[in-house]
Amino acid sequence: MVWQLGGGIDILDQQLNRIKHLVASNLPNSITSNAIKAITEDLNGDIWVGSWQQGIDVLHQDGSVTHFRADEGSHGLTENSIYALLVDEKNNVWVGTNGGGLFCFDRQLGRFISFSEKQAHSQLVIPTARVTSLYQSSATDMWIATDGDGAYYYNFATDSLINYRKGNPASALSDNTVRAFLQEGSRMWLATSNGINIIDTNSQQVKVINVADGMPNQVIYALLKGNDGMVWVSTNNGLAKINPENFAITSYKARHGLQGNEFNAGAYLKMRDGRLMFGGTQGVSVINPETLVKNKQGGQLALTRLQFDDQDLIISAGSKLGSLYQIEKSRIVTVPADITRMHLQVSYLHYSEPKTNKYSYRLEGFEQQWRNVTGPYLSIDYTNLPPGSYQLIVKASSESGANALAPLLLNIKVLAPWWQSPAFYVVCAVLVLCLVWLLTVLWTYRIRKQKYQLEQLVNERTDEIAEQKALIEQQADALSDSLENKVRFFTHASHELRTPLSLLIAPLQRLIFNEKNTDKREQLTLVLRNSRRLENLVDKLLTLTRYDERNEEIIKVVSLSAIAREVAGQFSVLGEQSVEFYVEIEEAIFISSTREGLITILSNLLSNAFKYTKQGSVSLKITTHDNNAFIEVTDTGKGIADAEKEKVFDIFYRVSSQANVEGSGVGLAIVKRLVDKYQGDIQLVSRLAVGTTFTLRFPLAEALEQATSVSIDSENLKAKKNCEQPTVLVIEDNDELRHYLKTELHPRYQVLLAEDGHVGLQIAQSQVPDLIVTDLMMPKVDGFAVLDALHSSPVTCHIPVIILTAKGDYETRVSGLKQHALDVITKPFDREELLLKVENWIDWVNQYAQQHVIQVPDQSPPKADTPVDPRDKQLLEKLEHYVSENYQQQGFSMTHCAKHLALSERQLQRKLKVFLNMTPSEYLRDYRLIKAAELLRQGRQISLVIDDIGFSSRSHFSKFFKVKYGMTAKEYQCHYV
Repeated sequence: MVWQLGGGIDILDQQLNRIKHLVASNLPNSITSNAIKAITEDLNGDIWVGSWQQGIDVLHQDGSVTHFRADEGSHGLTENSIYALLVDEKNNVWVGTNGGGLFCFDRQLGRFISFSEKQAHSQLVIPTARVTSLYQSSATDMWIATDGDGAYYYNFATDSLINYRKGNPASALSDNTVRAFLQEGSRMWLATSNGINIIDTNSQQVKVINVADGMPNQVIYALLKGNDGMVWVSTNNGLAKINPENFAITSYKARHGLQGNEFNAGAYLKMRDGRLMFGGTQGVSVINPETLVKNKQGGQLALTRLQFDDQDLIISAGSKLGSLYQIEKSRIVTVPADITRMHLQVSYLHYSEPKTNKYSYRLEGFEQQWRNVTGPYLSIDYTNLPPGSYQLIVKASSESGANALAPLLLNIKVLAPWWQSPAFYVVCAVLVLCLVWLLTVLWTYRIRKQKYQLEQLVNERTDEIAEQKALIEQQADALSDSLENKVRFFTHASHELRTPLSLLIAPLQRLIFNEKNTDKREQLTLVLRNSRRLENLVDKLLTLTRYDERNEEIIKVVSLSAIAREVAGQFSVLGEQSVEFYVEIEEAIFISSTREGLITILSNLLSNAFKYTKQGSVSLKITTHDNNAFIEVTDTGKGIADAEKEKVFDIFYRVSSQANVEGSGVGLAIVKRLVDKYQGDIQLVSRLAVGTTFTLRFPLAEALEQATSVSIDSENLKAKKNCEQPTVLVIEDNDELRHYLKTELHPRYQVLLAEDGHVGLQIAQSQVPDLIVTDLMMPKVDGFAVLDALHSSPVTCHIPVIILTAKGDYETRVSGLKQHALDVITKPFDREELLLKVENWIDWVNQYAQQHVIQVPDQSPPKADTPVDPRDKQLLEKLEHYVSENYQQQGFSMTHCAKHLALSERQLQRKLKVFLNMTPSEYLRDYRLIKAAELLRQGRQISLVIDDIGFSSRSHFSKFFKVKYGMTAKEYQCHYV
């Protein structure tokens, strides 16, 4: 049975070889439309016919016809344009329409049920209105194709629905218009408007086959599997046969006997005898895959044309054909040097489909890739081939796969022109060598002449320099003596002035304190203020002379960022008054200088800025640019006149407009000398009544140099080579200052770092360091809280603590000392002072441990002297009591003691090291040896004594007993018993 779109139904009787036509008429038992889109047969033997615009006709076996149209009756069908019909295992008829979606005919109700909306007790909902194809792969599986919404898979058993569509990340199709399905093993093939989509139902992976893979067209209409195992596909441009194993594709067109190249959607059928039918615009193509045979008999390749510069090649006055025969026989072609273009034509003598013959060729020695050409013959052109030998290889095959019997091999030799011959190269090489030799001789003569002239000039200049050197040395000696005398004078004068000033200031302070008269008190205060001013001037003179001395300080890499933050912290209190203080400092800036010099520079600049700014703001800005560090100090003070800008760096010079402000005129002179010393420069920008800006520039230095150049200059800080270095915990919230302290302390101590007080307390409890250096002002837990927590814990109460603080006032220092801190150091601190104090306090800890080592008599177990802290005494008493109860057990160790005392092994080890100067294992061993001595003096057998005190090895007992008492256990027993 064959239906035609617009021609009704044709019934083919193969036995009688005749066709019966069913067309629409006015008779009651005829079909209602000649435009047939789908036909199927149900399990009752009734034929269901779906038309383009007239609904469904059911042809019953008794000859009667039932009509279902959307505009007639209450059967539930709302669309007359039918696309697809399917009868399932339960004899239900599923209908795909063009506009109404998916319907199913319920035989019990005698009506159609629409699945464009959700039905009770079913998850099957097809929201799209155009259902193009229906396919049942098993009794429980149904596939639904749509136009615009991809494909749907519905499982009747589990009532589950899956949508495969373009844009779905899990299983994306190449197009949302699907026209047909084909089940092939565990893979479902889908025909779409953009190639074939193959869904692996196990992994849900989608493979796409389209024109790029060899398909004749991207629009797919039908899918059928032949008895040969191949999948046959109808398209808009012929048929394609696909091997499902390797996806190899073979195309068939109208020239192979098809009805035409264009086929129709839904027009396909596999007959019972295995033949395949595909309907198209020009009729029906019937294919029997089992009897389809291809011509695979190959032919010969022949050279049919050879041209040099568009002229046919003729050898020795012969004919053109004879010349080609001789070349093909010898397989050698010689190309003269003056030929620029060579043209060859090769034909494959296989005449079944000459236009579809495929050629592949490559010129070895000139190209690596094969070139592919399709056509009745192969045309090859090469232009301006370089001189050399090449081999042309040509292969060919027909569309049916018939390969040429043998490839065409042609050896091509391109001759070189005379200027590329070996003889020409030899002559050129000789000429070049001669030219090089001549140039070398001339150049050598010129160099020798210049050398002689230069030697004469050097000798003359040397004599002049020697005379100038002698004169300069004389002047330098005289200047050196003058500078040394000046420095010596300033130093001695300053030192001589400090003693009388001290004798003036101290009595003045007492007189002011005891004076009740207001007038006298004001006069004495005036004298004290000027004495202080004179003392400050003397200090600056000493500083200035110190920086002018010949003995330079050691310049090394220091952290400008960290030092600037320290100095800025000192001036932050001034910023809390009527002057705003702004600080902007980039992280990790390093320069080559000294720490003390850098502090002096920043302190002088900021001091002047605050001194001459009564209201407004002062800012400190430190940045980097082009491998330079910049320090910028800006104020909104009175400003400096242009005529005085060049004089402000002179010693004792003071700006005329600021004479009423207290000062000495020495600070900026010191700053200028230090900046020059550190290879920097300073610039001044100022306007009267607007403000002043000092900008300092220093070359940047690598931070690594700081770590490698760390050295302690003081002779009192020589490193001690101990087996175990003391541990120092640094608690500091400033990253740069924290790492700077680690760099300074690391050569002598094990350094632990904590970024705030909370982390510092955790490290102190777990590691029990020998010394703690902590900042005072920190987030979360400040320095006072750290001191209180350390002192209140029995694990850390013995650890000495040094406070670093930017608040150097009397109240802060006293508060820190009251909180059990052993020392308070004000920022910015002196490096050598800090290192000396750290060393001294750690030495004190070691001496304290040695002074409190227990004195163990032979007659009694270890008992420690009373420690200073009662909690330490209680801890040692608990330890001694626990050991006395368990020392006889062979498996007993100090690990059990640590757990009993609620301490970690590290904490117990640090405690015993401080108070007893021994490790936990030494403590337990000594305790057992003392008990052994008591038992030996009582006359007990040595073997029983070893078992009683918990030793597991007799050799270990003998070894340690002799080390402690200087004799063996036997000798000891004989001596005392």
